[in-house]
Amino acid sequence: MTDVYFFNDYQKLIKVVTQDYLFQVTQEREITSDKSELMNDTLTVVTKYDEKINEAGFMAVRENESSFSLYKITSISDSQDQLSFTGVNFAADELDSYIVKDLRPKNEKFEDFAIRLLDVTEGDWIVSSVSQTLKSVSGTFYYISVKEALKTLQSIGCEVTFRISIEGSKIVGKYIDFYDAIGVESNTRYEYGSNALEVVKEVSKNNIYTSLIGRGKGEEVGDGYGRRLEFTDVSWTSPLSKPKGQNWLEDKEMTAKFGIPTKNGGMRKREKVVIFEDIEDAEELLQATYEALVETNRPLVQFRSKIIGTEKIGNTVTIHRYDRNYHYKTRVFQTKVDLLTGQGEMSIGDQLTRSITRQTSSIQNGLSTLDQKKMTFYQSTEIGKYQDDIMRGAGKNGGSIYLVNGIEAGVSNSRESYEQVFMDGPKIELSEHFMIQNSEGISFKKCKKGEWTTVQDVHNGSSKTAWTIESIFNADFIQAGTLSAINIEGVNIYGSKIETINDGQYGMLRMQNGTIQFFDKKGKSFGLLTLTNLDKPSILLQHNDGSFFMDADSATLTHSKVINLNAPKVLVNGVSINTGSGGSGNGNGSWDGTYPSSVTSDRDKRYWQIWALAVLNGMTKAAAAALCGNAQGESDANPKADEANGEKGFGYGIWQWTDSNGQLSGRDYMISLMNKAGITEDPDTTEAQFKLMMWHAENGQWIATNDYPYSFGQFKQLNNVATATTAFERNFERPATTHPERVDYANDWYNKFQGLEVTTSGAWVNPLHNVSYTATQEWSNIQDDGKMHGGIDLAPNGGATPPIYAARTGTVQQVVYNDEVGGNYIIVKHSDDYWTYYGHLASVNVKQGDNVSTSSVLGICGATGKATGVHLHFEVWKGGLWQRINPRDVIKF
Repeated sequence: MTDVYFFNDYQKLIKVVTQDYLFQVTQEREITSDKSELMNDTLTVVTKYDEKINEAGFMAVRENESSFSLYKITSISDSQDQLSFTGVNFAADELDSYIVKDLRPKNEKFEDFAIRLLDVTEGDWIVSSVSQTLKSVSGTFYYISVKEALKTLQSIGCEVTFRISIEGSKIVGKYIDFYDAIGVESNTRYEYGSNALEVVKEVSKNNIYTSLIGRGKGEEVGDGYGRRLEFTDVSWTSPLSKPKGQNWLEDKEMTAKFGIPTKNGGMRKREKVVIFEDIEDAEELLQATYEALVETNRPLVQFRSKIIGTEKIGNTVTIHRYDRNYHYKTRVFQTKVDLLTGQGEMSIGDQLTRSITRQTSSIQNGLSTLDQKKMTFYQSTEIGKYQDDIMRGAGKNGGSIYLVNGIEAGVSNSRESYEQVFMDGPKIELSEHFMIQNSEGISFKKCKKGEWTTVQDVHNGSSKTAWTIESIFNADFIQAGTLSAINIEGVNIYGSKIETINDGQYGMLRMQNGTIQFFDKKGKSFGLLTLTNLDKPSILLQHNDGSFFMDADSATLTHSKVINLNAPKVLVNGVSINTGSGGSGNGNGSWDGTYPSSVTSDRDKRYWQIWALAVLNGMTKAAAAALCGNAQGESDANPKADEANGEKGFGYGIWQWTDSNGQLSGRDYMISLMNKAGITEDPDTTEAQFKLMMWHAENGQWIATNDYPYSFGQFKQLNNVATATTAFERNFERPATTHPERVDYANDWYNKFQGLEVTTSGAWVNPLHNVSYTATQEWSNIQDDGKMHGGIDLAPNGGATPPIYAARTGTVQQVVYNDEVGGNYIIVKHSDDYWTYYGHLASVNVKQGDNVSTSSVLGICGATGKATGVHLHFEVWKGGLWQRINPRDVIKF
């Protein structure tokens, strides 16, 4: 017999409505697939109009002899002589209002932690039962609701149900049960044509991944989180093999079945990054990644069935449809049961996640019935995404301007805007001309109408860059106008003369009728140079000794010592190359020689040097990975790799320079090129060979192929690892036999390095690395009246005494012990006339004159001198000693 219990807002019983007066009692339950929400549990009741329950706050139905499910009523409607109620399980709403202030379990028994968690409800909620196989709990539960805490527990491996008990007119108990998995093994068989009225099979081959990169909680770094935990240093042999040093887990059997076909007939892994925000142990992260891989490495199968009778949510059943050979044993993850008739529908099998389009469609259709069913948070979020897509031009007819997010561009997993696309049609597939602008600059792209249909097609398509973030203009896009008070390099200028005015010794250069005439700043001519055979290819070399004109065919050289340049430069057919740096850089200084904490082996450090130099010379991370992948294939990034122990005609170094004429050994040939390029560093170093590679590419070694028609400048801006890797091999190395495995090498280095920061001599970092702290006093610039506070005080939370690091590369200028105010303190001098001060240290690890970087520990945080507790007093000076500025001007605390 089905009765419905109605309660007022104080959860006091108003009335029990018996089955005779009920027209509908439908209970719908669904176990959420991603554990991001508690179980979806709703109740719909239609009954005869009764004034006593017209303003009820809660309703309940009996689950067994001692337990009830309670629902918070979210909507009431009346029509003629009926009342309709819609309710959601009350627990999620109620537990969202209890706050867990600070619980930090470490391998705590699940049941013990669950009891401690519910202590904040002051006895209102009780742990009823806990599966003894649930694993121990570790993590931080800091100022979150009990509801959010339960969701976190679900994400690490449990399922939760709620129930109440009733005595007389009162609710006397509220209980939570924790299971490995809700439900039991059921012996019930559902057969089509008998107790199953419908059996529908649905298969999804979307989102299959046979390899996962698992990432855990990020390190706390000031105002956010930095590098995430990985399981690179953990090895596994079972149930899957994962050697130490590998940051991904692959099911090779599934790759062979469902991987990505390659042109050589093999199958490449389908890979994805999965993030577990609350996992802080590498072995636990590997296990969680394996469990996720089991869920994603195959097609998903779901059966939907209308049944006679009921089956509890979570139970395992068998279902049969003999005419189509469906025989499936699986779990019930969704039920819809009419409690009055006992007839219901259930969904079993893999819980397929519907596409955004279908989900959004169902949400729109459901808007008209919102008064009958409370929308879930997930659905609300999806509507927000749908609206965002429309506003960004991502709808069916977005218009000629499209705001692209990181997911669409294929550069991140974020929906935040990444770049803007302007096109000549109403949408991508109807357009031929595109202008793209992002943080790297502005570029233009062309295609045949209909050739590109997606945002990634546009993002990855070949382009001409007009203006880079380093303020470099492409002269191809300058047609007319007057340019004044600027330097122009690498430009073909057609006309009668060029005049240059400056304050140096030489004032004007005039080119006219095949002659170059030079004037001093007073206008007096002091030299004339006549050029012949101008119809032949010619090269102008400018060096600090003067200018050289070379006939490219005969290699004859004419020298005119006219102009003393400030820095060595080489111009080849109008292309300028700075041989001193090997590239334009990123404006943040040179690499400071420090390695990320995860880069520890000598081998990884060799590749990190290539990566850092590439990124700091303006290359994308994809291009940097391409250099690493090709270096691995040539020499394992060893700058002393000698193909044949000094024999002539064999390769040497990272990219195996080889004298094609067989006259020189690889090393001698490489050094001869370095002499031409003006590279003075030790030739057997990564830095020198990287500079040579940059120079060599621009000086005839790089030849664009038809398959990969990119200039070296375009290569440096490629965003696809595979394209960049193959383009470098085909256009720079130009081997007789190609090496497709280098794409895999490059992808491995990209995955290993792309989330790590390249630190430079000019970069600022927080001196408290990865430490939770509170800024207890801010900077103030009050004059010398005794009240000035010239720095910022950073107090580690929980009484910790962490190491203090240099905030920037520099030199220790002063170390003072036992000062009355500052205690033990250190002063470091940096470039650009900056200084930093570190006060109240418990101990000091450096001495005056030491060179330090952002990875150098200066000392230990303490409370020496005039201090009321452990903290770092940190100051930044600009222009000299004690010339204080606000530290927040250079560091985001």
